[in-house]
Amino acid sequence: MKIPSQEILKKVESMIVLDKDGKTRPFKSLYSGPNVARRVLVIFIRHFFCGNCQEYLRTLAASVTEDSLLQLHTPTFIAIVGCGSPSLIPMYQEATNCPFPIYADPPTKKLYDELGMMRTLNLGTRPEYQRRGTLMGIAQSVAQSLKQIKRG
Repeated sequence: MKIPSQEILKKVESMIVLDKDGKTRPFKSLYSGPNVARRVLVIFIRHFFCGNCQEYLRTLAASVTEDSLLQLHTPTFIAIVGCGSPSLIPMYQEATNCPFPIYADPPTKKLYDELGMMRTLNLGTRPEYQRRGTLMGIAQSVAQSLKQIKRG
């Protein structure tokens, strides 16, 4: 995965992301405009039921606070973008204890596609932050999915 070119960033800046209430906003509003930190790290996750991504965000949330980021020499903030229904965002925030804003790329996944995000089943080597095994992660994802089905 390469860093997107300025041309691609210009192309995707007006693409829509959704907040937890389904309200739309341009992707660019996550990293530019009034009341936005000078530097923003946008983290893209696979999808809201991905156990590996949940582990990553749990670890991140436990080690970095919003205040500590804003007090850096260059004030910094984090925003998360995932694939899936925006109605899953509250479940995801609860499951990860993530204090950072989370948004959904609409079901078309145009933002992911334009940014060149790859779709693969290859999980790579197990990172240090991943405390649970793959089977446990899959079981957790299935359980979360079933709970969401029951909620409608």
